[in-house]
Amino acid sequence: QVPTITPAIEQVVLRALAKDPKDRFANVREFAEALAAAVEQSKPRPVPRKTKEQWVSEGIAFYKAGKYKAAIEAYDNAIRIDPDYAVAYNNRGNTYNDLKDYEKGKEDCSRAIELNPEMALAYHNRGRAYYYLDEDKKAIEDYSRAIKLDSMLVIAYGGRGAAYYVLKDYQRAIQDFDYALKLDPSLTWFKSQREDAYRKLGRKL
Repeated sequence: QVPTITPAIEQVVLRALAKDPKDRFANVREFAEALAAAVEQSKPRPVPRKTKEQWVSEGIAFYKAGKYKAAIEAYDNAIRIDPDYAVAYNNRGNTYNDLKDYEKGKEDCSRAIELNPEMALAYHNRGRAYYYLDEDKKAIEDYSRAIKLDSMLVIAYGGRGAAYYVLKDYQRAIQDFDYALKLDPSLTWFKSQREDAYRKLGRKL
């Protein structure tokens, strides 16, 4: 195979040069038509461009499937299209958190907040990064901001409760866990930590 031409064109040329005349094209016109078809077939097909929203949707699908690195690549592509796309930064930050790269998670969520100060989830996700970086007071500030922006954001109550628990403010932790469980009773992890908080206070549910 000649590296500068495609296999389709090479096959046409090899047929035209066949040793046995019976294997060649019947005439020049037939050769020209075959060559033109091979050239057309060999043209690179344009790859459909995705929008930033499509890249984010793809990232979310990868994230839900547990394919975090692929999700980050998808969010990277969304950000390349629009460097000021807050949703992509927030989602990428959340994914970095799941990969335990909390510094990058914090950085991305901070950028999302800078671009959209009303994004409750970005505050929650940055609060989560702060929590795992042992910056519990900053975590509480972010969780509180998230709750102020979205009073139904269950995970923010649970996250703030966990941060209060670490700071040994068990009463406030219990209040947050209670409210989170009121909104979503299926959150068994919050139930367990709430029980621990009651035990720390020498009380029972």
